[in-house]
Amino acid sequence: MRPPSDRRRSTAIVVGEECEFGDADRWRAPLGWFGSGAAARTRKKPLPLVVPPQGTTLHEAAVGTLRSAGLTFDIVCASADFVVLASAASAGLGVAPMIEGFAPDGLKPCRDKNLPALPPVTLSLLARSPSLASAARLWVADAVETLQPL
Repeated sequence: MRPPSDRRRSTAIVVGEECEFGDADRWRAPLGWFGSGAAARTRKKPLPLVVPPQGTTLHEAAVGTLRSAGLTFDIVCASADFVVLASAASAGLGVAPMIEGFAPDGLKPCRDKNLPALPPVTLSLLARSPSLASAARLWVADAVETLQPL
């Protein structure tokens, strides 16, 4: 039998502007288009797109950016599961919007000049204890510093 989890010791990083916790730490993170050998896929019309479900920050950023640029797209895979999205993009089904520096191995940035730049997203750090918040801040600060040159 497993011991009950201690819910008081939890930390989360939330993607998106709408965070209901006013005291959360926030950072801006760059978004990019990712795929496997994505140059060939980005030239297809309509653009095959791998995205989280409608209403999520990444979905709205990708779809809104493509619509604003007047590009047509076809959502070939939509899932709330990051592993499913990464697998679909890795398999070459389409391109996916992902936070730069956090895309898994096997996915490459799409360098196609016809793809519009994606807007950055906000990452919010939520922690239930000061010690967890401190440790998470160090991790996020290191990640953000690593991402800055991208």
